[in-house]
Amino acid sequence: IALTKEDRVQQCSVIEAIGAQVPIITTSTNTNKRILKKGAVFCYTNELLIQKAISEFISKQELLKIQIAELKKEMKYKWENDLKQLLDRIYSL
Repeated sequence: IALTKEDRVQQCSVIEAIGAQVPIITTSTNTNKRILKKGAVFCYTNELLIQKAISEFISKQELLKIQIAELKKEMKYKWENDLKQLLDRIYSL
């Protein structure tokens, strides 16, 4: 569980969850939603909503594990492709 009250903050725990392929419960911020397209349960920092998020996480845990692994592969492919394009541009100069 990684929660914050700040909206435009990228939490290290979000990136670490992707890298470790561990589903996460995190704050429902624009930044987190942009990064975590799947493999996560989002909630606000309200006790009742956190409890609901934990229940949802438990009920969807196996699916979330699959999704976070898929997300890691997708992000790795995108980063490798972006790097290739950047290097191609640099070498073409």
